[in-house]
Amino acid sequence: MRWYLCKQRIQSMDSRIDIVKGVHPGKFIERELQKKHLSQRALAEQTSIAYQTINASIAGRRSLTVEQALKIEAVLGYEEGFLALLQTNYEIKKYKDRMLENQFKYPSPHQDACQ
Repeated sequence: MRWYLCKQRIQSMDSRIDIVKGVHPGKFIERELQKKHLSQRALAEQTSIAYQTINASIAGRRSLTVEQALKIEAVLGYEEGFLALLQTNYEIKKYKDRMLENQFKYPSPHQDACQ
């Protein structure tokens, strides 16, 4: 029975992640702070993460580490691993976007430019 409940919980998180793949976790943190009427400074104090790091993560200028994600999840009430998975999916999307951009920027020397 425990295994089944755990499996259901994982599937539930997977379906939520699929919906928001490619979104920076900072957007979720910012929204949750607004809903809870918490400031970035308050989150920084409660998580022992530097305010500048919190601010840069929310602005999308900095990636969350696993440690930071776990601390923030605990304070904001997110399921463990949610923000870390969002961060990973965001980085995958950025990588794929760069690869796609480079593919059109630098065509393969074996391809005819007129194709």
